[in-house]
Amino acid sequence: MRRARATVRTLGASRFGPLALAALGLGALTLVLTACGAGTPRASRELRAQLASEEGQAARERAPELIARVEGALDDADAAERAGDEAAAQDHATRARLLLDAARNEAARVEEDAARAALERQIGEVLARARRDEEAREAVSLELSRRAARRTAAEEGEAARQAAAAD
Repeated sequence: MRRARATVRTLGASRFGPLALAALGLGALTLVLTACGAGTPRASRELRAQLASEEGQAARERAPELIARVEGALDDADAAERAGDEAAAQDHATRARLLLDAARNEAARVEEDAARAALERQIGEVLARARRDEEAREAVSLELSRRAARRTAAEEGEAARQAAAAD
């Protein structure tokens, strides 16, 4: 802090005086604004923020080729804005916005396809379990029918023996 005050005093005492201080302040302000992102071109600032969002990260994972095209369009928009061509910058930003929407839609589609596949696997497992249960039910029913038939045959045989013994 002492060094900064000494520099300010030196600059203030120089022959340029207040101009040197103003230049130093302007330089510091420019440095701060550039470091904070104020130098980011307007056309792409909002879209870059959307790319950094959670939804943008999901799209980056599930649709990387579209995100690469979005970033290329944003770079084109930035270059056009730096060149002073606002119309071209807006056109590139619009292209980037449309590509980002397509990437989000693709990411949602991939996620829905994965959910659908998982659901279809679960349905297949439930149907297989239901088939096994039905086969087991049929086997139990057949075994019960056989036992009932044996019991009936045994009862009729016993009744026939008793009737034969009584005669």
